[in-house]
Amino acid sequence: ALLCQQQSDSLLFQWAEFIEDESNLAEILEELAENPVNINTNNRDELLRIPLISSSQADSILNYKMQIGAYTSKRQIRSVIGSELYSLIKDFISIKSISKKSLSYIHKSYYGIEPVEQIKNNTYKGNAFYDYNKIRYVWSDDVRFGLVTQKDIGEVNYLDYASGYAEYNSKRVKGIAGSYYMHFGDGLLFSNAYGQQKSSLATLPFRTGSDGGYATLSSSENTGLFGIFLQFKQIYGSDIYLFYSKADRDAQFSQNKAYTIGIDYDGYHRSHSEIEKKNVIDESLIGIAFAYPFYNTIHFGVSYSQVNYNPAFKVSAISVGENTYRRQRYKFSGNQINQYSLFYSLNLNSIQLKGEFAGSQEGSPSVTHALFINGDKINFGIKYWYISKNFRSPFGRVFDNSTPFPQAEEGFYFGLTLNPFDRLSINGFKIIKKDLWRTYFDKMPKLNDESFIELNYQPENVSILARVRIRDNEYFVNPENENSVLRNIRTQNIYRLQLDYKPVKQLLFRTRCEYTNIRSAAEKGSYIFEDIHYFLHSYISLRSRILFYHSDSYNSRLYEYESDLPGSYANYAVYGEGRIFYIILKCDLFTNTSIWLKYRYNYIIKKDLTPTIIRYNDNELQRSIRLQLKFQF
Repeated sequence: ALLCQQQSDSLLFQWAEFIEDESNLAEILEELAENPVNINTNNRDELLRIPLISSSQADSILNYKMQIGAYTSKRQIRSVIGSELYSLIKDFISIKSISKKSLSYIHKSYYGIEPVEQIKNNTYKGNAFYDYNKIRYVWSDDVRFGLVTQKDIGEVNYLDYASGYAEYNSKRVKGIAGSYYMHFGDGLLFSNAYGQQKSSLATLPFRTGSDGGYATLSSSENTGLFGIFLQFKQIYGSDIYLFYSKADRDAQFSQNKAYTIGIDYDGYHRSHSEIEKKNVIDESLIGIAFAYPFYNTIHFGVSYSQVNYNPAFKVSAISVGENTYRRQRYKFSGNQINQYSLFYSLNLNSIQLKGEFAGSQEGSPSVTHALFINGDKINFGIKYWYISKNFRSPFGRVFDNSTPFPQAEEGFYFGLTLNPFDRLSINGFKIIKKDLWRTYFDKMPKLNDESFIELNYQPENVSILARVRIRDNEYFVNPENENSVLRNIRTQNIYRLQLDYKPVKQLLFRTRCEYTNIRSAAEKGSYIFEDIHYFLHSYISLRSRILFYHSDSYNSRLYEYESDLPGSYANYAVYGEGRIFYIILKCDLFTNTSIWLKYRYNYIIKKDLTPTIIRYNDNELQRSIRLQLKFQF
């Protein structure tokens, strides 16, 4: 269990430190770590549960198994998928079949020691506890069940969010009743969590996973699908997918609450106004997809689906106001979306081409294409995407943008990974993207540019990492007493130096310094921390960090992704001045019982209240306790 947590954290870390908003990626990876895939199975679809594994790689794993009879060690697949990918997924796979039925139960609780002001003044109706419960029952390799409940801090109902699934997966048929997510093509209409985010492993975004539907116990509200998913495998060589979903979504109301103008995705139901918007929208989805491989080299697919909303969304100058409507003219308004997609992939030895063309009955089409070259010492990829102004896609995602209903964006991503020598790796990427329409916050369409390079040298027992990241963001202002708009560029440089030292197998020290400066505003920020990971025994471990931070403004904030409970996501923005300490204890109390306990302490000496002005407050203390229990039977 400890190794699974370490690997889940490792793979998650490749993306998580670049994600400023919370993501359900941590939960998906933890689900896979809890239920590793048996690579000795003859079920190809089961192999596609492994993150980042492509259809051709799944076929290669099965073909190699037929040659050798059975895998006797997980390491044998390194020759099939490569050592880099193997190092990322090794603890999501197994060579052992499930010999008996198993039941697992996980409970999480969070509690902030300092009082929540909104609870004290009764703005939030519930208590200060976060409550989470997950039950998973595995009947066999083919049959699984799951149930999840969640209550956020400030919510009243301990079943505020509840979901679950029943799954059957055989060689010929896969069926899911309940909660699931889907991925087809490059994710324009239906997207999974892989391949849609930039990463410190620069070519990781080109490993997007495989087409299909996947049962999930994610607690991410207002985004998942709930209904029926069916996959009929190898019908005259092709796969056929049928899917239906029906879910209640939280509403966004107009200011006078006379109109429904969209979906509220945050999932909070703490105050009267938040409770009032809960489950107002009835959303239904029905669709079909078809995929066909040609000689394991060319993969071609199509999909068609219809989404209905009741009540209809009404976005107009009357419902949102004239000024807002000028920037939201292409926001979806209506009650129905008919969407289609054509997607392909071409695999020629070490070269992969992949792309998708998608549209709807009223919106202009959008496209994405990617080229990936996978070599022994060098990996390189280019990704391009064009999302039209009136593109309609409630469940799709765009690269480096996790916002539902993506619109009005065009961009390029270039990723390069070099391994010139043993123990030395170099990763770099470049992102160029522009908005094609004004947004609510921007007076004009803007251009974003980001560059990244990282060197990682790993001699024995030591790892040295150096990183430079440069972000250029356009913004527009109106000069005083003038009607014109001035274009400005905010350039932020971020530098990182990190040293890992492992004197013995059970002990790891990590020291990191990070510094940022914004050229145009002469604002800067920095932090330094020391991590200690100590594995006292196979059943007990400790992780701790002490961090000191300082920034001149909110704009010069830095993010410190930190270890947390398995399946939880913790990427905190640090700004102002202060210090942070946390410690995590993990202990296997009995053969079937594990406990995680985290204490976090944040002492804020001064805190920014605006992006450009520092104001001094009384010293502010933020302390919290997090607990997780896991029972496995």
